[in-house]
Order: sequence, then C-alpha cells, then structure tokens
Amino acid sequence: MSKLRFYKYHLAIIVALCALFSSCIKDEILPVLVDDGTVMFVCEDSNPVTKTTLNGLQTEWVANTDKVGLFSPQASKTIGGTPGVVNEPLTALSNGARSQFSGTVYWNTGDHNFYSYYPYAAGTPPHTAVPVSLPADQTQSAGNNMNHLSALDFLVAKPYTAKYPGSSGTPATVSLRYNHLFSIIEFQIKRSSGIGAINQVRLRGTAPIAFESGTINLAQSVPTSGFPYVIDGMTNTSNSATVQLSSAINPGDVSFETAPKVYMVILPGEHTGDINIGFEVGGSFYEISKTNVTFERGKKYVIQTDVGNASIALIKGSDLEPVTINGVTWAPVNAGYSETTKYGLYYQWHRKYGHGVDIIETPLKETMQGPVSVGFGNLEDNRNIFFTNSNSPYSWINTIQQGWNASERYNPCPPGWRVPNESEFTGLISSGGGTTWVNAGTLGVDGLAGRWFGKHHNNPDLRADSCIFIPAAGNLSNTDGKGTGRGANAMCFTMQAHSGGYARVMSFTSITNPSTTFQKAGLAVSIRCVKKTIQILPIILTQEPFEVIHNSAKTGGIVEESGSTSITEKGIVYDIAINPTIAKTKVIAGSGMGDFQVTINGLAENTVYYLRCYAINSSGVTYGEECTFKTTPDWGGLSEVKVNGVTWAPVNNKYSGATPYGLMFQWARRAGQNYGPQTTASPASISTVNNAANDNIFYKPTSYPFDCNTTKPTSWTSNPCPTGWRLPTKAEIESLVLQGSTWVSSGVNNLPGRWFGGNHSTDRTGSVFFPASGMIDHNANSGLREGWGAYWTATSNGDLASALLFSQSTAPYVDSGRYRAGGYSLRCVKQ
Repeated sequence: MSKLRFYKYHLAIIVALCALFSSCIKDEILPVLVDDGTVMFVCEDSNPVTKTTLNGLQTEWVANTDKVGLFSPQASKTIGGTPGVVNEPLTALSNGARSQFSGTVYWNTGDHNFYSYYPYAAGTPPHTAVPVSLPADQTQSAGNNMNHLSALDFLVAKPYTAKYPGSSGTPATVSLRYNHLFSIIEFQIKRSSGIGAINQVRLRGTAPIAFESGTINLAQSVPTSGFPYVIDGMTNTSNSATVQLSSAINPGDVSFETAPKVYMVILPGEHTGDINIGFEVGGSFYEISKTNVTFERGKKYVIQTDVGNASIALIKGSDLEPVTINGVTWAPVNAGYSETTKYGLYYQWHRKYGHGVDIIETPLKETMQGPVSVGFGNLEDNRNIFFTNSNSPYSWINTIQQGWNASERYNPCPPGWRVPNESEFTGLISSGGGTTWVNAGTLGVDGLAGRWFGKHHNNPDLRADSCIFIPAAGNLSNTDGKGTGRGANAMCFTMQAHSGGYARVMSFTSITNPSTTFQKAGLAVSIRCVKKTIQILPIILTQEPFEVIHNSAKTGGIVEESGSTSITEKGIVYDIAINPTIAKTKVIAGSGMGDFQVTINGLAENTVYYLRCYAINSSGVTYGEECTFKTTPDWGGLSEVKVNGVTWAPVNNKYSGATPYGLMFQWARRAGQNYGPQTTASPASISTVNNAANDNIFYKPTSYPFDCNTTKPTSWTSNPCPTGWRLPTKAEIESLVLQGSTWVSSGVNNLPGRWFGGNHSTDRTGSVFFPASGMIDHNANSGLREGWGAYWTATSNGDLASALLFSQSTAPYVDSGRYRAGGYSLRCVKQ
C-alpha cells in the first residue's frame, strides 16, 4: 500500500469591488480577497484549536494549531484497513500560505474521492452534512486585532479524485484547493467630529447575515465566482451581526489607513433596500445607511466610515427581543406587528383576529352589524369582519362573558403566548416607579409615539434591552370600525371582563399616566402578549347549542388542557340568568380529558337560557365561554329551518296537536281563529280587534276594501308570533319561492302541502314544509283546506296586503291584492 501525502498551495487573487456607504465613505476602488489554495496533510489527533491569521489579503496557516477535517470513502487509516476515513483531524506543520499537515492515510484500490474543510470540529458527521455555523454575536479583543477570525472563518476544499498510483510504499501527492464559505468585512473607522468610545459595531441588512446552525455537503461543486455554497437547514438566521470590542476604540480625525479597524465575518448575499452600519456609543447606536448592497463569497470588503456623519439609530421593533419584568415575560411589540402594521393590529375583546386602521393595513376589512355569538365572531371565515354596535353596552358579543377564554381558539397571541391579566399590567406599570412618554420621531420603537415601561424607562441607553415600549396606537370605534387617537393615546385589553358587558384595559395618553380601567368590548384596541407559564386550571371550550327544541337542547365541551392535575369532573351548567355556575343546574359528563356532548332536558318552551361548560381539577374550577339559546315554542319536536339566510319556524303559528294547521289570522290582528264556523262582528278599530276579549271574533266587512278593522294600519304592529319571531316580508316569501318547491300529499304530520327550498324534491334536507291550510274568506266562509295554502306577509299594499298562494296544480306565487279581512295562515321567521 502507498501512503498519501497532501500538499496545500495558497493562491491569492486581488480583484476590485466598489463599495459605497453614504457620503462618509470614499468613492474609490476597494480591495477584495478571493482565497484559494492547496494543502499537504499527514494525520494527527489533537484539540481543534485554530489561530488562522489574516495577512494583508491572504489567509495563512498557523503551525501546530490550525486543523482541517478530511474525508475519503475509499481510503483507510491503516494499510489494508476498512475503507472509510471520516472527519480525520490534520494539523498544520508550518506557518504561511503553504503548509504540510501531519497524519497518515493509505490507498486502497480504484478511484479515491477526498473531501475536506476548515476548521476541524470533533465528531463523525458524513461528508455530505458537516456542521457549520456563523454567530451573530462576534467578539474582537481590540481595534486592529484579527485573532477572532479563525473561529468564524470556514473553508471548503474542492472535491478531489485520485487513483491509486500502483507502487507499494510510494507516497502519493493529492492537492486540495480550499475556498472561503463566507465574506469578511474590514471596517476602517474615523471620526471627523464628536467624541465617545465605540464598544460595538453592528451590521443590519435585509438578508441573512448569520445563523445558529446548518450543514454543508462537501461533495458539492465549487460555485461560480461570486456565488455562494449551498448551506442546508440553516436555523435561527439573523439579518444582523454585531462585533463586541473587549477594549473600546476611540477613533480620531485621521486617515482611513491609520484608523482603527474592526473585522466581521458574514454570509454572502444580496441586500435589497437599506443596509445599516451602526456604532454603539454610550449605550446608543448611531448608524450610516446604504441601499442595495451585495457581498460575494470569498471576498474581503474594506468599508471606510466616518462616525461623525452617523445619526442616532432607529429602534426597530423587528430587532427587539422579549423582556422579563417582575417575573412576567412581555412580547417586544404589539400583537399583529409587521412592517406595514408597526402599531400592531387592533382586537375587539375576546377575538382571535385583529384589524388594521384602514384597508391599506388590512385590505379585506369589512363591517357587519353586531352583536353576534362569541363563537361566530371567532370563526376563521369571519376574520376580516369588524362587528359594530352602537347600543349599550356596546359589545360585539350577544352574551356577557366573565373573562377572555384562554383557549387557542380565541387567542390573538402567537403559540406559547397569551393575553395578559390585569395584575400583570399593574405590575408592569409599577415596575419602574413610573413610565416615560416619547413623541413620534424621537426615541420610540420604529419612531412611534408612546410610553416606555420598566426599570430603565427614562434611560435611553438601557431601555431598549430592559424595558418594553407600548405605542400610542389609539383604537377602532365600536360604531364604524374606524381608527381614532393614533399617536395620542393607547389602550390594551386584559383577560378580565368588567360588569355589564364591558372589559378591563390598561390605558394612557401623552399627559395621563398608565392605569387600569374599563372600556367597551366593542372597541378594537392593542394586545401586548405575555409568555405562557404552567397552566394550573383546565382550559375548556363551550360548544354552541344545537338541535334546540321546545323542551331540550344539545351542547358540549372541548377540553383543551387539563391543567396541572387531572380533571375530576366536567360538564355543562345552565340557568335562565347569566353567569351560571356549578351551584346552579348542571349536567355532569364524566371526568378526564376528551371532548363531550350532553342533552339538556326538561326545559321550558320559548325561554332564554344561558350555559357554559366547566371542568374541575384539584386547583379549582374553570368555565368555558358563555352561550345563550332560546327554546322554541312547542312544535311537536320539530326544529327551525334556515333557507337562504332566513330561519323559518317548522310549523304554522299557533300549531298544536289539536290544530296541526295552526290558526287563521286576519291581517294586522294579534290573535287567530279556528278554521270553520265563525262568530262574527262588524269591523272595528285596531285596538278593539286586538283586544284579548275579542280573540275569538271574526270581523266581517260588507264593503270594499273588505278590511277587518276601520283604522286601516299600514303595518302589522301587534306581533302574533312568539317572542323572538316575526312575520316574513313579501321579499322574504318571494325569495323562498325562488328556492323551488314540491307538492306532497303527506308531509309533516301527514298533511298535504309543499316543501320549499333545500332538497325539497328528495330527502327534504334544508327544506321547510307549508301545509295546504285553506283559508277563511272575507265573508267568514272556511274552505279549500287540503287543496290550497294561503299565507300572509307583513307587507301591505294600500288598503290591501300581500300573501303567498299555492295549490297542487298551481305553482306558488305572491298576490299583492288580497283583502285584509281574509283569514290566512301565518309562518313566522326568526328575528
């Protein structure tokens, strides 16, 4: 077997690159480094300490210190040994651009592939996934010192293929040529005016500059000059890198050649937009900007800067990290923060989805009249809807909630974060012994007006890292969803509810200190999230009631978290008063995790109920969000039906077992009469015909326009339908007719009539049935039952009114010229 020897030759090529950074950088050609070479290896196992130096425009090996890692799937570490050299550490034997390396590798037969990288890191990764990283936080001991570069630099050898030379015991030379993975920046820093030591130099771009970890495939071809290698699986990339100077520099008004120098290693890449070079002086960064800059792989960029031309750096919300104050970790920006929504979005209380101040910030924003259920308002399909309400208590929710449910279904914060409670805001307010207001364009995050909270709130040098800034975002009005107060005041919702349907907030203005108070839940204000801690109590969701009839309803719960201990009991509580508890009527649904459904029986008909789910563990009881529902009148176990957005009663008004067709009503009357012979009287005033003492009288006119009353109202003001229901309009009846219908001889309760809407001709899903109830004409004669259907609408037409008419052979139609003394059926719709 022949022993392999590896030589490394270094080739330094000087090229030109023009790099301009604002007016303080000279407009001149700057040197750029392209570092290639060849190296000799002979194996040795030792600690991977590297001290590569930068000598002018070339890198040089340091004897007995610099190490590379070598791979060869075909070679072996012993004569005749098993093929496979994996990450063998080799050490430089001499200083300079060319060096022999210690170690021994032996040929086997056939072609041999060799892969290598620098600096060596212990481990046995495959050559296709060698770990690599480039930290965003770099440290330089003092100005002009470059010892830190060896720990940051990374070289990749061009893959090399060689064949066994065929002469046993003869050394064989393999030349490996290395290329830089990263780019190097040399900052030459002078100061033409001003004073102050520089402790850090920062570069902020628009593309990744550093990353925490990744891997590189050493077998990839050398990229074309100027193009980067492919790095796989980069994690925690950063568009910013900082060099911390252990000993500060204090540059003067000198030439750039003699000015202090700071060195930074960065990822190559193209930066579209502003790139900022910052200098930390007295705790504040001062920056110089340049637009559209590209850094190419393997090149050293000399950037000449005059700190005297730098201006105070804007604190960007995107650069800030969470801050822990009094044991609570606060997000650095408002929920919904982005480059276009730097105030964050605005959230109505207990809603997951937020809105911008206008259609520029949220282009799909629209408004809808509230209130609505808490579940409906949190559907993803409704995320772009702002629910308005101008009536007390000005909430978008139709049921008063006792708190903001901590479920992810309602959480506007990112995963692992939540809405703060009031005590957390109180602690934040008191944490610094005060707060500091800053005007727009000065020292607020992103140049916004607002207040700094925390121990160093009044110290511009320290507060960016130890305090939080809440901008004066204003709010969106509950009446129209439009923004107001931006730049002048701020409000942030807490998880707590206030009595009467209001919510607790933290608020402040430019002249009033922060405090907690209450506000309308229909407003949309800011949310500042806090990090979740261990969940003690369970988190549970209430399922919206369904299959509601006159004496029962179905509902359930979704257990999202059990809390710190197991759930010993879960179920539903309900009452006719708000805020039901386990002290009221409850339906137990077992214990432990898992979703559940229950049926609530024994309810009163046409009655409003309030319910919520509950879960109990050893730490206490948690309730889900509160829902409300109303039982139907006794419709024989049938349920309401929604057709084309209108909810219809399943039977005629005044339905019962004795009157399956319902009663017959004269237009504008509150009470109806039975089909058949009538007790009659002459038309009277509207108050008389609607007097309860006259409910069984049919008012029979003898002359046109054949009305049952002499007042002749233009609207049906005495609602004959159950509470929460009303008569349909002409337009609603016409819309129903357009959905199609099918005549049947045996429909609901085996009555003849027509199915309307939905699958009216097949399985009747989504359809509503109208029986052929007949009518009582204006002469008090009953007839046409089982042959015709006649149904009043709430729409009048002068002295006449509109009604739906149909039979088996006559398609449904609306007639607007019906005599109002006629007794027709009524089919109610939900308000």
